[in-house]
Amino acid sequence: MCGEAIDHQAFAPDPLARQHSVGVSRKPRAIAPGARSILAGCVDQRPTVAIKRPCNDRAAASLVSGGKPTDAEAMKLTNAKTVGQIEPGQMVTHDYRADRVTIETNPSSGRVVSARCG
Repeated sequence: MCGEAIDHQAFAPDPLARQHSVGVSRKPRAIAPGARSILAGCVDQRPTVAIKRPCNDRAAASLVSGGKPTDAEAMKLTNAKTVGQIEPGQMVTHDYRADRVTIETNPSSGRVVSARCG
């Protein structure tokens, strides 16, 4: 494994260094030449996994004046985990959630009048 080639003693206290009241002076030591070539060949072997990011504000804003999206469409577009579909004037909680998009749609026109993350 790549981590095994690291010289764990590289920052060990130097026995010749003068000790101070705050701590011990540390002097970096060189890594063996063979270890450098091993470290240079290290490759991350973990599988690539998509990282779930919080809701995308710009994508949410792009919903305004369009037709009301389904929850699945809104989640796919904004990268949100949850969707709140509301109407103008409807009471909502004010807790902030970075993974939520709230879409306010005019019921008479079916158009999005506001969309925001949080």
